[in-house]
Amino acid sequence: MVDSQIHCVIDNGSGYMKAGFSGEEAPKVMFPTMVGKTKVEGIYVGDEKKESIIGSEAEKKFGILDISYPIQGGTIVNWDEMERIWANTFYGELKISPEEHNLLLSESPFITRKDREKMLEMMFETFNCASTYLVAQSVLAAYSVGKSTGISIDCGHTSLNFAPIYEGFLQRHCVQHIPIAGKDINDILINLLIKNGQVIDSKMQKQSIIKAKESFCYLRHDNEDEIEKKKEEETREWELPDKKKIIISKERFQATEVIFDPKKFGYDYPNFQELFKKTVKSIDSDLREIMLANIIFNGGTTLIKGFKSRVTQEIEEAGQDYEFKKKVHTYPEAQFMAWLGGSILTSLTNFENLWITKAEYKEEGKARRGIFETVHGTVQTPCFMNVATSAAIKGGLSTRDLEDVGAQIMLCNTYHLHVRPNDKLIKEMGGLHKFTNWSRPILTDSGGFQVFS
Repeated sequence: MVDSQIHCVIDNGSGYMKAGFSGEEAPKVMFPTMVGKTKVEGIYVGDEKKESIIGSEAEKKFGILDISYPIQGGTIVNWDEMERIWANTFYGELKISPEEHNLLLSESPFITRKDREKMLEMMFETFNCASTYLVAQSVLAAYSVGKSTGISIDCGHTSLNFAPIYEGFLQRHCVQHIPIAGKDINDILINLLIKNGQVIDSKMQKQSIIKAKESFCYLRHDNEDEIEKKKEEETREWELPDKKKIIISKERFQATEVIFDPKKFGYDYPNFQELFKKTVKSIDSDLREIMLANIIFNGGTTLIKGFKSRVTQEIEEAGQDYEFKKKVHTYPEAQFMAWLGGSILTSLTNFENLWITKAEYKEEGKARRGIFETVHGTVQTPCFMNVATSAAIKGGLSTRDLEDVGAQIMLCNTYHLHVRPNDKLIKEMGGLHKFTNWSRPILTDSGGFQVFS
């Protein structure tokens, strides 16, 4: 069990960072996940020389900086810049010392094992935090509304994800993803306005159009014949930073269509219905009913007006082959639901035993960073998550260990579980399921693997 330090919760979003403390109802700070650098060496922004400008300050000086985004499509693509953003979060925004806190960080539902290891390494070795824990954003979003099973539709700044969750475990093999989201709506809205005669050429003007999107854009599913009829009532006026005014009309709903039909805008990605069908098909047939009854939204783009009604329509059309009731749940906190779920999770008493402490990280070193014994086997009957988890716990393996190494409990006949060396666990699993042709790779002193059949 960790000491009673204050728990800090950080949601690493592609568009916005959300950070605050355990038990609170909203993040203390939210700022853009962006890093700005001066375009010309020797030219300073402000009164002092800074290597980089982070978050809200960079957004204010958007027009005179080279802006980069260290998280793209849910994946950290620049670790040096991400380190600066985390440092700004701790020391600049929250004004805390990470070594005095336990840190829960969100992760992408399709994060790689290598990136998980890198995040842990940076938290312990760069920021010297007391304890840490990583949880998928989709799972945290479900926790925020008291659910442990369902399908989280995550749509934020740079990606759209369908993430099935069962009993608190993300079904990673079922996750469907395309790198299309709010940023693409921004780009398409600007391009449509320019195509229709509006003059938008500076970076500050384009940044202002993003604010217009948040105010005016929406999703509709009216018949196309109605579009021209309603053109006049759809017109809106927007003032740019230079006081110039532009007119936004049917672009308000045309740009948002990229979420549901990317091919229409030249992107070679499946549409919304195709993603939904692939997701449902990948879920075990015995679990589809309960998951389809608990569909939740997560991410700022889901707050666009008309999103729920449009998604409901798309799901009903795509899910005609399934007679189960499909229920879509929406919440006003969608932009920071993952953060809220982390705040709730870390405030639970029984969560105290799940933190990865710095002592554990140092003691188990390589093991915590990915070298685990692996048990492979073919199960003659379907292996369900609750049974496998129960066996793991009886065998002395905590659910944290399962999650830490990205265990995949496949809801099919093939079973692969990455676990810590534990003979009791293997014995327990053998008692619950009859394995055939199974082998045990054992980590040798030299760091290699020796396999015994």
